[in-house]
Formats: sequence, C-alpha cells, structure tokens
Amino acid sequence: MKINYLAVIVAGLANWLLGWLWYGVLFSNKWIELMGWDEQKVAQVQQQGDIKPMIYSLVGGLVTAFILAVIYARAGINNWLDGLKYGAFIWLGFVALIGMDTVLFEERKYGLYQINSTYHLVGLLIAGAIIGAWRKKS
Repeated sequence: MKINYLAVIVAGLANWLLGWLWYGVLFSNKWIELMGWDEQKVAQVQQQGDIKPMIYSLVGGLVTAFILAVIYARAGINNWLDGLKYGAFIWLGFVALIGMDTVLFEERKYGLYQINSTYHLVGLLIAGAIIGAWRKKS
C-alpha cells in the first residue's frame, strides 16, 4: 500500500485552512448566533485564546487526510474525480447522517448542523481530490 505522505500533509493543511475560512470569515457571525453566544461569551472565548483548539483542529485534519489516503490506497483511487466521489460518499455515510443526531436528539439548531456538516463535506471533497490526484509514484 503506497501512501503519499506529502499529499496527506497538504490535504490536512487545506482542510485546516478551510476551517479558518469557513468559521472565521464566511459563517462566523451566523455560527455564533446559532450557538446562542452573547457578546460576553464571545469575549470569554477570545480571551482564552485559540491556539489549543487550532492545534487539535490541525491534528484532526491530518488524521482525516491519512485515513482517506489509506482508504483510497486500498480502493485503488488514483484520480481527483474518484477522490471527490469517495469523499462525498464518506461524508454522506458518516458525517451527514451521524451529525443529524445532534439535531434529532440534542435539539441543536438545524442551521448549525448545516454549517458544520457542509464544512465537513467541502473539507472531504478538497482532501479527497488532493489525495486522489496526488498518488505516490511506484
């Protein structure tokens, strides 16, 4: 089984940067609103700093990229389009359906689920395309 570790690192970093863009720029205000945070809570979170969550997020992105690389190597995925398809399939079977439990049983807002779940879809599509296209040479 050949895994391109450089592709895993690039895919993990891309996922991490997507998180910054998604939650820090595109949907930050809506996400904060749906979380039910007031100005005091936002200030508290900002005061605590974001280095620890950012490190956890980076490690999580790298682990996800590695798992995708293992699945793709075993499945013989060797192009970006199949990488996209498998990324979407993995998202549907694991992220979308399992994440819906937070709406059904934890009474989370559906809009929050949409923001979070779609972030994971886009992240898996990007990582899947990178890993699918960037195969290790034999």
